Parts: sequence; C-alpha cells; structure tokens
Amino acid sequence: MANPYALADARMRRARAREAGWRGRALGLLPAMGVLAALPLVRDTFYGFLGGGDAAQAIGAGGAAARIGLALAGAMCLDTYAQAVRGPDRGVIDVHPLLPAAWGDALVQRIVRGRLGWLALAAVALAPLHVHPLAFATGALVVAGAWVAGLGVGLAVNLAAPLTAEAPAWA
Repeated sequence: MANPYALADARMRRARAREAGWRGRALGLLPAMGVLAALPLVRDTFYGFLGGGDAAQAIGAGGAAARIGLALAGAMCLDTYAQAVRGPDRGVIDVHPLLPAAWGDALVQRIVRGRLGWLALAAVALAPLHVHPLAFATGALVVAGAWVAGLGVGLAVNLAAPLTAEAPAWA
C-alpha cells in the first residue's frame, strides 16, 4: 500500500504548480537571484579574508562556512516546527485517525523536497570560496551537515516535545 500522506502531498504539489504556472516558477528563482546579487556587496566584509595569507584564508573560510551553516540549521529547525506542529494539515490530523509512521515519512519527504533549495542557496553563498576548491568543498560539507542537523534536531525536538510534556517522569 502506498503512503496516503505522500500521495496527498504529491497531488497538492502538482495542483499548486499548475495553478502557479510560469509566474510561480519565475518567483521561485528570486531567492537565488537575491543571493547572487548580494555576493558582490558582501565580498569585502564577509569574505574579506580572501585577500589575506593562507592562515587567514583557512580560518576565514571555516568561519564563513560555520556562520552560513548555523543560519541554515536554525532556519531548518524553525521550518520543521512550522511544518510539523503548525503545518497546513494540522486541522485534518487533529480530528482524524493517524498512521504515525506513514505521516512521519511523508512529513520528512515534504520538508526535504521543499527545503532542498535552501541548501543550494547556502552553497551559492559559499561561491566566493571557489578560488580554493578544498575550502569550498569543505564548506559545502559543513553547510550540508548543518542542513541535515537542522532537519533532524528540529523534527526530533518538535515531535518529542508533546511526549515529554505528557510523561510523568519528566515532570
């Protein structure tokens, strides 16, 4: 049997895409264009270390990747709350029986599919590090790890909080 929640998500996604048309796809490109437009503006401040020595570049690249990763992890944690606790399907789930494993799988799939673009934007934000391929690759791994950590920690905290709140042992 197919996952009914994943099927419903797929149907809603297709209907929204048909409704949005080419304008919706064009609007979806705005965040990427914004990041690309901002890179030259922050080159001297956020990426000012690129003109320094090898040690400054190594430390600066690590710091830039850490800052971008922390922002991405925080955004992912907030988004998992919005999707899992305050999501649009909340009204239906509250009054109908739920298949928890199937709903959880569909929720993770929806979040990953919907927020993969954030990971791509974070990688674009690391673009000035392209002059040092190893630093860029390491930064991309750090940012990808932060994205996964934000997803996992956000879901774990937001879905375990009600269980913890109702458990007498945690009182």
